[in-house]
Amino acid sequence: MAGSTAQYGSLRIKIAVYILIGALIFSGVIFFVLSYYLNKTLTESMENQGRIVASSIAELAAEKLIE
Repeated sequence: MAGSTAQYGSLRIKIAVYILIGALIFSGVIFFVLSYYLNKTLTESMENQGRIVASSIAELAAEKLIE
């Protein structure tokens, strides 16, 4: 009977370790996918803002040249 208790204890530890490893892998995948799309979205947003600022500066410069 003592042997079976040790066996179940070992099995519980293995199951807990597998669950922790699975959770770490899942969290890692979620983190990398989220960071990829967030980086892509922020980069596109910054490019759009840069275009808006550049066109505003060009418009102001053209107005100054016309005056």
